[in-house]
Parts: sequence; structure tokens; C-alpha cells
Amino acid sequence: MKIKLRLLIYFTLLSNIIYAQTVKNSLFKKNINVLVEEMEFMYGYDQTVREYTIFKTFDKSATNRI
Repeated sequence: MKIKLRLLIYFTLLSNIIYAQTVKNSLFKKNINVLVEEMEFMYGYDQTVREYTIFKTFDKSATNRI
């Protein structure tokens, strides 16, 4: 009886994990453009903040001269 219950629990967990992964992959494919746009924005923001902390200005002419 314990073995059957244990197998049932393992099977249920495994099927839920597989289903969740397929849902996650489909949502990722559906929203890939939004995710890439957000990552590009975060990268640009990070670079701007880094330049400001180093050069203390947002002026590109001053930072490109150095």
C-alpha cells in the first residue's frame, strides 16, 4: 500500500512539473519581444548610471571625449 501511494505521489508531482514547464515555455515564447525590450532598457539604464557615477555628468560629449 505504501509503495502504491508513493508511486502515485511521484507520478502526480512529475506530471505537474512537466505541465508547468510547458506552460512556462509557451509564455516565454509569447512574451519574448517584451522581455527583450525590457532587458535592453535595463542595460541602457545601467550604462547611463555607470557613466554618471564615473564622470558625474550625463553629457555624452564630455564622456566620449575622455
